[in-house]
Formats: sequence, C-alpha cells, structure tokens
Amino acid sequence: MRSNRFVSCSLAAIALMACVGVAIAADPRVSRLEPHGAQRGTEATIRIVGQRLGDRPEQLLFYEPGVELLELTAEGNDAAKAKLRIAPDCQPGPHALRLRTATGLSNLVTLHVGDYPEVAEQEPNNNDNEAQVVPLGTVINGFVAREETDCFGVELNAGQRLSVEVEGIRLGRVFFDPYLEIAGPSGALLAACDDTAATRQDPSLSIVAKEAGLYLVRLRESALRGGNDRTYRLHIGGFARPAAVFPPAVRAGEATNLTFIDESPEPITQEATHSVGRRGVHASRVAEVFAGGPDGVGPSGMPVRVVNAPIVAEAEPNNDRNAGEPIALPATMVGSIGQPGDLDHFPFTAKKNETFELRVLARRLRSPIDPVLRVYDESGKQVAANDDDQGHPDGYVRFRAPSDSRFVVRVEDYMKRGGPEYVYAVEATRPRPRVELTIHEFRRYIATTVNVPRGNRTAILVNASRKDVGGAVTLGFDGLPEGVSVEAPAIAGNYYRGPVVFSATDAAPNAGVLATPTAQREDGKPLAAELDHQSWLVRGQNNVPMWTYNAHRTPVAVTEPVPFRVKLAEPKAPLVQSGAKDLRVVAERLAGADGKTFDGAIRVRMLYHSPGVSSNRSRSIAAGKTEVDIPVTAAGNARLGDWDVVMTAEANVGGNVQVCTQLVKLRIAEPYFTLSLPKTSLERGASADFRVAIEPATEFAGPAKLELINLPHGVTAAPLEVEHGATEATFRLTATKDARLGRQRNVSVRAVLTDSGEPVTHTRGGGEIVVDPAADTKKPEATQTASSGGAK
Repeated sequence: MRSNRFVSCSLAAIALMACVGVAIAADPRVSRLEPHGAQRGTEATIRIVGQRLGDRPEQLLFYEPGVELLELTAEGNDAAKAKLRIAPDCQPGPHALRLRTATGLSNLVTLHVGDYPEVAEQEPNNNDNEAQVVPLGTVINGFVAREETDCFGVELNAGQRLSVEVEGIRLGRVFFDPYLEIAGPSGALLAACDDTAATRQDPSLSIVAKEAGLYLVRLRESALRGGNDRTYRLHIGGFARPAAVFPPAVRAGEATNLTFIDESPEPITQEATHSVGRRGVHASRVAEVFAGGPDGVGPSGMPVRVVNAPIVAEAEPNNDRNAGEPIALPATMVGSIGQPGDLDHFPFTAKKNETFELRVLARRLRSPIDPVLRVYDESGKQVAANDDDQGHPDGYVRFRAPSDSRFVVRVEDYMKRGGPEYVYAVEATRPRPRVELTIHEFRRYIATTVNVPRGNRTAILVNASRKDVGGAVTLGFDGLPEGVSVEAPAIAGNYYRGPVVFSATDAAPNAGVLATPTAQREDGKPLAAELDHQSWLVRGQNNVPMWTYNAHRTPVAVTEPVPFRVKLAEPKAPLVQSGAKDLRVVAERLAGADGKTFDGAIRVRMLYHSPGVSSNRSRSIAAGKTEVDIPVTAAGNARLGDWDVVMTAEANVGGNVQVCTQLVKLRIAEPYFTLSLPKTSLERGASADFRVAIEPATEFAGPAKLELINLPHGVTAAPLEVEHGATEATFRLTATKDARLGRQRNVSVRAVLTDSGEPVTHTRGGGEIVVDPAADTKKPEATQTASSGGAK
C-alpha cells in the first residue's frame, strides 16, 4: 500500500512593498515569467517580463495562498525581479498573480509550483543520442523550437514507476499542443500521449519499468510547430498520475475517504476534509486533491465538488430504472459509467410542484464522460432531459414534479463509452436565490481591473444575472483597500447591469486587494453574489478560449495620482424619446510628476447606455481645453426612467490611465408633444404648405422652436414657434427653379424647447416631399392640325 500524504496550503498570502524611483507610467503588462515555476519548500527568484513594469513595482497580488513575496525590484522599464518563498505545504499547480506597480495592476499570469527540484533544458538534446539525462524527480523548464523534439533520459530499475507530465498550454502563454512519448532502453516506443481528460490539452504518461536501463522521454509540438514562446515544464518522477478520483464530490466539513483511479494494482486512498471557502473553493465550490506517495506529489490534482447536501453513491446493479430504493432530495448523486453501455439510475420521490435543479458535473471535474441527464416518471415516460447546457458538455435540468410520485434520474455517456475513470456527480438542489456577476470587458479579451488613482475615481460596469430572485439588486464590495469607497446604484428589476464607481481619498496609501462582491435585495436582505471574472490566457482559432483563469474576487488597487480629474454637469432637463441632448464634461487639469500642468487630450465616453440610448464615442477634451459636450440621443422606444450616468475619461500619461466622473441622474422622458408629418408635393419655383399635426402631452413654458430638416436640395422653409397647447404648425415650403426633382423621404422636424434653463430637443421623421417640374416646362399636349389631304 502506498503511504498517504495530503497537502494543503495556508490561508494567508503576504506581499512586501519596495519602492524605487518615480516615473509616470501606467497599464503594466506581463508577457511571461522566467522561469514559469518553482519548487515548494524553497526560495526562488522569478523574473517578470513585460511592458511598463518598472514604475515602482510594489506588490504581487496572489489569488491562492502558499507563496510569499520577499523582495521585489525593477529591472529597467520592462522587467521586475521577485524573490519568493514557496511554503512546504503549498498546493502544486498554477498560482494566479498580478503585479501591482505604483500606477496600476497588470494582467493575470500563473506561477506553477512543483514538488521536485527545477532544472533548465540543456541544448543540444534533439535526438536520442543527445538526450539530457536527469534524475528521477525533476522538473525541466524549456521550450520546443519548430520541427524540434526535446529528448531526456532517466535511469530506472526494473519495477520502478516512471510518470511524466507536461505543463504546456496550462502555462497560459500561447496555444501550444505538446506531444509526449516514452521509449525503453532498446529504443522501442512504450507509450505516447497527446491529450488526456485529467490534464486537458497537456499530455501525461505513467509506466512501470520492466527492465533496468535508460528510458527516454521525448517531447515535441503535436504538429511540429514551435518557437521560443512554446515553453513547458516537464515533470519526470515516480508520482502517481490518477485519471480520476472517487467520489468526485465531498460533503463540506466531513472527512471523506478518496480513492484515486489509475493503473496501479493497489488503489491509492487517502482521507480529506474540505470546507467551502478553502483555497480554490469559491462560488464554484471545486477543490483540488492530490495523490501523495513516497515518490512525491504530482504536478496537478483532481477536482472534487464540495457540497453541503448528503452524498449518495450509486449501488450496482442499477441499469434498471426500477431498481433501488428512492433517495431523499436535496442530495448529490455520485457514480461512474463503469463500462461501455452502462446506465446509472437514481430513484427519488417528489411532491407535486416541488422543484429541483439537477446539474451533472463531469467535464468540469475532468472526467472523460460526455454525460446525458434524463428524468423519467413512474410509468417510464421521459419528463426532462439535457445533453449540453449553454454550450457546456455537462447537462442541467430544472425539474418541477407534475404530481406526487416516484421519479428516476438516469446518467449515461452520449457515445455509450465507459470505464472506471468515467466518474460524475449529479447535484440535486432546491432553487437558490442568487445573482451571478460578470465584469464588462472594456478592451476585448482583457479582464477589467480596478485601478483607483489617489484622490480620483474610476468605474466598472457589472452584469448581473438574477436566478430565482426579482426586483432591484444593489451591489457592493467587501475588503476594499484603505481609503477606497464604492458607490453602486441599485440595478432595476427589469435591467441586467449597472455602473460601480470606486473613489480613493487623497490620503489613501498605494495598495492592492482582491475584493469580494456582495449583493442585497430591494428589501435590504443579503443575496448570494457569485462572480465569474474570466482572464483569457490562451485563445484559439476564431478567438475560442483554450485556456482561461476564472476568479471569484475582483482586483482593486490604489495607484499614484493622475494629472486630471473630470466632472459631469448635472442635467436639469430630461432627454426625451426621439430626442437629443448634450452632456457637458469638465476637466480639472493638474500638475504631473514633472511639475507641469497636464495639457494633453482626454478622450471621454459614456460608460454604458441605457436601453434605446446612444452617444458619440469619439469626442475628446482637446489639448489645452477643459470641457467638451457629448451628444446623447434617445430612440423612440428608449426605456423611460431615471438612469445613473457616468463618463469615463482616458489619456496617455506614459501609458493609458482612466478615471471617471461622478454619477449623475439622467431622466429619459416621453416627448412633450407628438408630431405627425404629412406627405406633400410642390413644383419648382413654387410654394406649398407643410402642415404638421401636434398632439400636446407635457406642459412647457415659453415657445418651442420647430425647424424642418432633411429637406430636398433647393427647398427651404422658415422656422416656426408654437406654444403649449398648439395642435398644428404650418411650414411654408419654397422651391427654387433648380430644386432637385423627385421624392425626398424621411423629412424631419427638429423641435427645441427650454425646461429648467436647458434645451429639450425632439426629432420626428416620416415626412415626405415630392418636387415636380414647373408647370410651364411640362411637355405640351399634341394637337391635331389641318393639312393637305385632311378633312375640309
């Protein structure tokens, strides 16, 4: 029996700040780590390479515990060097981090922790005769060039296990599809692998040596592509490389005996206890478990679902839907499609109208099964089924019992495959009120971070999807940096997103945190808030996400001040449907790090548009100027109500920096009157009346000025004024002698009135004017005249 070793990480991460010379920069960008990882229980120096990293690198913000920053220094403008301490019990695998400089947060990258000493690939090693010989228990950092195979040798005794695993695409750098082979002492190929379900698009192999000698490990890109950016970490050791773990779900707070499924003659078992809130167990409630042994811990674990409900394991034989005693829901059903064609049934009873969410977890747990989820009633009639849920191969069914009865959940593989590693869990839960959150990407494929300059504001846009809850939802964030506050207006019950404005005081210290989103209902009661903050690490063809990191907290940082602030003038009058309005943004220009007042251009945009509203997104406060008007328009069906509006302002200050205005209310209102435009015609050189019908609505003081626009070339009409209560306005059209002939559609009226000292503009189209030739230029009718030979 293998010895058991289960490792866990501490629940705290410490970041040490170090300051160097001040220079204005922004928007730091990390392209790679050199090397990509380190051995746990050691201290390591990692070089962080990218752009705009040298402006006072102050902190590494870790998403997982177990890595401590000891020292951080700049190496020029485009690199930084970090000295790290990796805890002995740090969980292997990727550890997400962001670099924070004095002026912003970088993109997310991953540092990979392993159990073995780290070495670098040594060239030449491109054939078996040049294989780089390494001891068993080594992590090799290297890269694969184009049409190149990297070869490594390891001495084994007969009966000794050799496990090999590559971290390639999982390093999150480029689209890299590694291919792995193991050859025996004679050169004969023993095993090969491209992808596995357990390690996704990266390969892994495990064999037992039948004879002593030098075994070869070959690594290449599957299509023989390569390059300096096709970096890898190759783990060579005697670690266990399980294909699955059973049960694939554990109950929070309870000790569970886990069995790791691999090709070993004796199963690997160990006990584990998890609770929601551990490292890796966030809103998704998935934890990683690792098979430990005397030869070390593998580089990647197997995911298990952490649940609060009882766990019910399948009891074979259960291919018959009538077999077994009904179970009580809520519960989590676990099992495996143990052989091709296997069907697993779980009977349960439910009361009429009792509702459950049934969600199968398989691919999410890296099982090879393509699960199909079905529900049958007592007569054998299928009452619900699902194969893929919203593009994901794991199925989901929302089941509402049509009567008091016995029902059956069935799980099968779509392709009728099976094996002991085809494990799954089916969660049966009652509908739970919650709001699922995502943060809008302002730059496509780049996850939004929150950088709040000291003494300034910044804004993000949060999308909120309600689940089993209605009404307004108010968002917040816990654990913000010192001196940072948040303003998040309630998101109306009939809308799905809203702005969130972060403000930092003048005294707020530079700092970075991972803030936890919160939500509350209209009545003030708390509501579960689940954030999915996706970082695109590797994209494939057609921008399909090949490797991502999904976080459940928001990175927020206080940064150095920027040399401008912006304010939005509070609108006093509404924006009406089928109308337009200018919103004025005023900039306060401040002194920069060089002591000079910033006078560059500042691009201004609305953070978002309420339904039916649009704005000009190309306006800027010109260099040296302090204000700009942003034209905003509302469609005829724009949604009415008071909307929270905020403008973002972006400038190049040695890199892009962005701040925002305060929130203001913009009222979208019905038109003060409705206009109906006619169809009319006139001749060149003539005049005609164009009568516009007016249906009064909202009372207004003073006259409204009406102007015809989009008239045919050569046709004019003088503006008119009307008072509230008028039912008609008649324009006098005049056409020049060379006015353009033909039909002009969508002639419009622009009507402007004044409310609270501000213009309220209405625009109404739909009119039509036809310009005809002048009467004296029309071709005369043919007349009959007498001629010789004609009648007398």
